[in-house]
Amino acid sequence: MKEVLFFQHKKENILDHLIYLFKNKGGWKLNDSTHQFYHKFEWPDIILADRRRVLSFPKLDGNAIELLGSYTFNNFEKIGQVTLYKPAILSCAKDYLKASGTISINFEDTKKIIEILSEIILIHEFVHWLVEVGESPKLEYMSQTQKTAKSYGLNDIKYKGQINDFKYIDIDEISYHESFAQIFTNYFCNLFGGEHWAVFSWLQNQQPIQYVIYKDLFPAVWGGRDMIIDGVFPDQNIEIIEEKHLEQVFDLLNFTRDVDCQSFELLKVLSSNYSVDDKKNKCFGFCEKTIKAIELESACYFKIVEKCKLLHSDLVSKYKGRISGKKYGL
Repeated sequence: MKEVLFFQHKKENILDHLIYLFKNKGGWKLNDSTHQFYHKFEWPDIILADRRRVLSFPKLDGNAIELLGSYTFNNFEKIGQVTLYKPAILSCAKDYLKASGTISINFEDTKKIIEILSEIILIHEFVHWLVEVGESPKLEYMSQTQKTAKSYGLNDIKYKGQINDFKYIDIDEISYHESFAQIFTNYFCNLFGGEHWAVFSWLQNQQPIQYVIYKDLFPAVWGGRDMIIDGVFPDQNIEIIEEKHLEQVFDLLNFTRDVDCQSFELLKVLSSNYSVDDKKNKCFGFCEKTIKAIELESACYFKIVEKCKLLHSDLVSKYKGRISGKKYGL
């Protein structure tokens, strides 16, 4: 029952709201909690660490998110664990108060910022946990024109769940996972506003590129389609995630998760000129965008080609030459 350490006196809490968002907006299947007195949905264990986290590679310092919290998964017991590093969070809270111009830092001010920082880190790490344990919708349900598309089983992806422990280094894949973690953290901090948004914005400015690169996604949609100039969408990064953005966020998460291609480069391809109005056949549209892309590395590209053979064989026939060229490096 380690998970009941947090929010046990709150009737509703931010983490259950996050899980509900995945269930309601994203269509994910997630488990109810066996401790409903404390919270409605199943949570990972939450641990408070009295030590600082030390990473040999990559070498991080300051207020990097990786030093404030982490997510790990016990493959043997099938249990996720989120760890909050108290000394680092305390130090971060004091840095924030100094940066915000607080002259005399007292206990109450520090306690408030520690609580906000803890919530921000928990949201971020809970997204990693959700992507690991949750079951997202299948591709066949994204298609409205091919209802008989063959199902190829539950989400058999092997989530690279040890990103926080850097068992391997793959910036493209790390950027993929950290982008979704930051997108949902951004959304909730904006929803709460006030000090939550101020702390999140301040903290985000101190992170490595993989924690802010999500702003490069959806330049057309998030930049505003009413801002088209001479038929060209402006280059404008997203700063604030709102509810109206969540449909496209879940579309990308669900699609890339189901084709087992966890690549930020793929996210950029799929989000380019994305239209939330195109509801007829999103799966078809995403597959076609991928097949037409020239910048994707081969492993990711051909994973989606294989899925297309099951779901949209007409696309494979239509772009047979392009696929062959990609295969032979032409």
